[in-house]
Amino acid sequence: MRISQVRVQNFRCIADLTVDIGSLTAIVGSGGVGKSSFLRALEWFFRGGPLDERDLWEGANTSALVSVAVVFDGINEADRQRLGKYAVGSSTTFTRTWRPGETDKLSGSALVFPEFDEIRAASGGIDRRQRFAAYVEEHGERVGCDGPAPRRVAEADAAMEQREREHPEQCVVRSEDARHLFGIAGEPRLVDRFDLVLIGASDDAGVALDTGKASALGRLLTTIGELDTETAQQVADLQSQATEKIQDLVTSAQAEKLSDLAQAITERVQHYIPGVAVQLTPEVLPPRPPALSVDVTVQDQVGHATDVARQGHGIQRALVIGLLHEIADRVNETDHADSESSSGESAPATLMLGIEEPELYQHPLQARSLADTLAALATASENASTRSVQVVYTTHSPHFVKPAVFEDIRVFRRGQDGATEGVAADIAKVSETLKGVDITAEIDAAARMTLSSTLAEAIFARGVVLCEGTSDAALIGAAARLSGGLDRDGIAVVASWGKTVIPLAFSILRQLDIPTFVVFDGDAGVGDRLRRKERLTEAQRTAQVEAVKAKNRQLLALNGETPTDWPDREIRPTCANFRDRLENDLDEIWPSLGVARNRVASELGISAKADEVYRRAVQLADTPPPFVTDLLRAIRNHVTPSQADN
Repeated sequence: MRISQVRVQNFRCIADLTVDIGSLTAIVGSGGVGKSSFLRALEWFFRGGPLDERDLWEGANTSALVSVAVVFDGINEADRQRLGKYAVGSSTTFTRTWRPGETDKLSGSALVFPEFDEIRAASGGIDRRQRFAAYVEEHGERVGCDGPAPRRVAEADAAMEQREREHPEQCVVRSEDARHLFGIAGEPRLVDRFDLVLIGASDDAGVALDTGKASALGRLLTTIGELDTETAQQVADLQSQATEKIQDLVTSAQAEKLSDLAQAITERVQHYIPGVAVQLTPEVLPPRPPALSVDVTVQDQVGHATDVARQGHGIQRALVIGLLHEIADRVNETDHADSESSSGESAPATLMLGIEEPELYQHPLQARSLADTLAALATASENASTRSVQVVYTTHSPHFVKPAVFEDIRVFRRGQDGATEGVAADIAKVSETLKGVDITAEIDAAARMTLSSTLAEAIFARGVVLCEGTSDAALIGAAARLSGGLDRDGIAVVASWGKTVIPLAFSILRQLDIPTFVVFDGDAGVGDRLRRKERLTEAQRTAQVEAVKAKNRQLLALNGETPTDWPDREIRPTCANFRDRLENDLDEIWPSLGVARNRVASELGISAKADEVYRRAVQLADTPPPFVTDLLRAIRNHVTPSQADN
């Protein structure tokens, strides 16, 4: 059983948001857009408890209903055995709700046999059992409940649930109270089949390493299982011997006092009923089974051990992440070894690891390694019946946006009304945008590679300037810094490594609703340059020129402009291009930059085309020409119109 979708309504900054959940779900977005609120809503679904009016979406009225609905799919026989009528089909939905002034409620989609309604409406367990017995006697043969009447309430309830599982065609789908499935007035049946361990960004290692049942360490301790039979018997024998000795000590110490007290009560009772005597005998209650608690310390390289709270943030975060990894591995092992369905098939429970900003306090190498680890945990198997771990995390780090998780990316942002909105990466929609564009590689594989090599940082931005090459990106970034830079506006300047990559990168960003401005070279002089290459045949030159013309037309068409073979130097609402190559146009429109580039290149001993040369030369050259300043204005107008420099 796995979570496939979560819908959150009226919770904090979330008015109404539905998020599809996979094996690995990476939630990205700038600060304050609702990433943490989403994880906290999911945590509240599992843990419950009262909320505060401050938890209401600010756009809702004070009587609005907070709701978190979770869809579970991949339900197997072991899930059905535990969840009964709430898990008859292949999927089911549970919803936790709360309204100011009320307690939270939990309901589930259940397949219910209407004829059992009157039985379940009984005022108590005994009445319910008796009603079911009467129902079986009268209708048992007709509905297939013709066995002996149950003697226990639990047996009656189980018989009704079994009848509903076996005959779903005679049932109706209804929202039913499901609090008992979470351990409220019943067993925690849902947690037995699906549990969540959440590590918050502000949680220190002490929280995760607490031995409470809800902590990460507490969840890990459950995987070591119960005591073996021999040890359990030895513990029971010791407890029995200790109880006998304690009984003797207590009897010896309290017998005389109890005898005096019994005599005093007897004398008073005999005033009313002569001959009656009261006896008080000391009795020691048997001890409970021993509960395991652990003390966690950390030992450094020289053997000095200290408590967790006295460790640095980096070590604490590493402890937490290592703990989560061990939980996932052990849950896999213990679930597959111990959890078998009635049909004998493996039926592991599922554990979801929720992590806020796993990159915190990690240096780049550790962050990359951790990202690989989490991805491996979530994608260990493509067989849903044997996968027992789901991972969902929020992140601000490009290290956690990898080609392997393209379709698992969820981009959060604030909408016009201030509420959280979400967009899921969808390779099918990227392909739709690219219809008619000649991409030689498989779009799926190419999209993953483009995300990793070009857009890992861009998807965190409010807007993107997508440049053909690194020189363009260096120039635009440096020129923008003369007036405060683009970073402060949340605009990323990205080099796409050639015209071939731009359409795919552009389509990915468009599908994620990230405003994108494209800058490319028109390459008007490519024919002359190719003619100077004597090793090329005329056919080869013609083919390369035609390829450049086709790419120019594609880029203009993608931006909604009229396709042109050789576009003149121009700034448009969503794209701009140089007439030829960047350096050739700059020699014409910004000659002082060329002088500065040569000077910097000479001082550094590197090529005048190097990115660092462009960045430094912009600082030394005269004021940028109108084309460059107009270009920056157009970029800001498109990607952040509310803050555009008009």
